[in-house]
Amino acid sequence: MGILGQVDDRPILSLADLEAHDPDAPAGRTERRFRCPLCTPNGRHLALNIETGAWWCHRCLNYGLIRERWRVQPGVTVFRSVRKAPQSTLTPRTAPKPPEPDKWSWRAFWDDCEPVLWTPGAAYLRGRGIDDELAYEAGIRYADRFAVQDATDKEWCRDERCILFPFRDRAGQVVAINIRFIDVPSSDQKRKTVTLGPRNLGAFMGPVSIADPLKRDPIVVVEGPIDALSLTMAGVPALALVGTAGTGWIPEACVLKNVAIALDNDARGDGGAERLRGLLAPVGARMARWRPAAKDWNDDLRAGGPEVLRQRIEALCEESFPAV
Repeated sequence: MGILGQVDDRPILSLADLEAHDPDAPAGRTERRFRCPLCTPNGRHLALNIETGAWWCHRCLNYGLIRERWRVQPGVTVFRSVRKAPQSTLTPRTAPKPPEPDKWSWRAFWDDCEPVLWTPGAAYLRGRGIDDELAYEAGIRYADRFAVQDATDKEWCRDERCILFPFRDRAGQVVAINIRFIDVPSSDQKRKTVTLGPRNLGAFMGPVSIADPLKRDPIVVVEGPIDALSLTMAGVPALALVGTAGTGWIPEACVLKNVAIALDNDARGDGGAERLRGLLAPVGARMARWRPAAKDWNDDLRAGGPEVLRQRIEALCEESFPAV
């Protein structure tokens, strides 16, 4: 089958192994497709980037670099150790399974909140340069008071107005929420937001019905939901991690694609960008670091308006990905 072992619980493959397993695989200029030796003999689900050596199976979700291309990027060590393992020990990577919905303490609160349109939440976003209809289409909700029970039946309460941003998985289902208290100064980082639910299963993606950021070239990744909405105001759909750590399916969504890492223009954003590079390099993503002129993209939107921001993004895109 051409499987040599595992690296950090990841299977090892080489081009010679893939060609031996699927000798009739068609040739390609930048990408080749093979039958995956890890999951099924039928269907060419494994994609190999010829230039970078990155491979990814769209069926079993295993990925890595072919053995011939290990450590081809100066300063980047993709595999840290090698240990032999029999084929029987290799198990396909599967997407994480979400908890049972009735165990999600935040779900009832989310269901009780009203759509943001015609609420103080819409006025707050309007003050940040975000159009009311865009906020509504993005599924944002509003509450006069934050109250939810945790697993120990203790109620978390804050008598403060808030807006709620939905985290969605790739199927569009709400898997977590990010809550922003609209009366707390932006400088108060510890008190202005809270996230409930398994955030690693999703991301804030704005109005996917209008423009899906995962179908854009390049895929644009930002920190906060308001940053994503700000870029959408400029005609650039983006997904927000609500932080810098990355979400579980980001590598799968970015296989062999152009990705603009557009986190905040500060030390935290730079650190998060490096972590994302580490996640996306093994799947062959072509990456560029985009920085807002100010601290974040909402600052840029309010400073120059949607048209100026759109022109700046177009210039960044042409500079970073000339073929886009």
